[in-house]
Amino acid sequence: MSADGPGLLGAEALSVEYTTGGVRVVAVDRVTFTLKPGERLGIVGESGSGKSTVARAVLGTLPPAAQVTSGVLQVGGRSIEATARGGVSRDARGAEIGFVPQNPFGALNPILTLEKQFRNALRAHRRRATRAEARELAVRAMAGVGLAKPAMLLRARPHELSGGMKQRVVVALATWLSPSLVIADEPTTGLDLINQRLIMDLLRKGASDEGRSLLLVTHDLPMAAEYCARLLVMRAGRVVEEGSVNSILSNPKHEYTRQLIHSVAMLESGRLEDGTESSMDGAAR
Repeated sequence: MSADGPGLLGAEALSVEYTTGGVRVVAVDRVTFTLKPGERLGIVGESGSGKSTVARAVLGTLPPAAQVTSGVLQVGGRSIEATARGGVSRDARGAEIGFVPQNPFGALNPILTLEKQFRNALRAHRRRATRAEARELAVRAMAGVGLAKPAMLLRARPHELSGGMKQRVVVALATWLSPSLVIADEPTTGLDLINQRLIMDLLRKGASDEGRSLLLVTHDLPMAAEYCARLLVMRAGRVVEEGSVNSILSNPKHEYTRQLIHSVAMLESGRLEDGTESSMDGAAR
């Protein structure tokens, strides 16, 4: 995996292909990386670069059209051959690895109360608790992500919450079983700048306070640079550059990385022609 030895999470020569209409397309091409305990790693790149496919291959949640064609995954110090759908078992998801997706609407069951969804998560991971104990754990988890009146909110269904509130519930569900790692795949998509920062601050605080690792998948270079210590830059399914945030931003080696940094600098140079502030500009501060 890495010259530094085994880490909490890693991939070696991970490759994923999609088959559509009989045509096979390589989405991830022999990607190798290691994430150490307590480390925050950002995978950055444009849409279609393969970064989300890497995350889903690790989680074992690839869609039917995708298939892992090679690779070894390392989870919690043990190496496992990647299956066709990907890596870790369902039991490991949530208990060992929390997942924050980009779409909270799809992550929450629209017909169940939030309390029921927290109880179901306990049952899925074979955690024993009375109804009162489960409720108390859920209240604490909701309060921990800054939701006011959590006991009352537990009686609500997802459609009764705003987008920012939904995503905070998703963060609570991803972290309340104290996983050693959280994978966040574009976790602020569709949120305003205030809620973007709220969500990212929650993820960073959880990583800092509990020694949790964070794997952040994002197209937003300023966000990754602010919230991560190390970056993995992907393009067309391949890793083109890897290193500390400081080294990559101050001395990028690959032309594509230089283009990413230049495009951000252009957006940060001032306001757009219509006088509005770019979202990249706001996210960088």
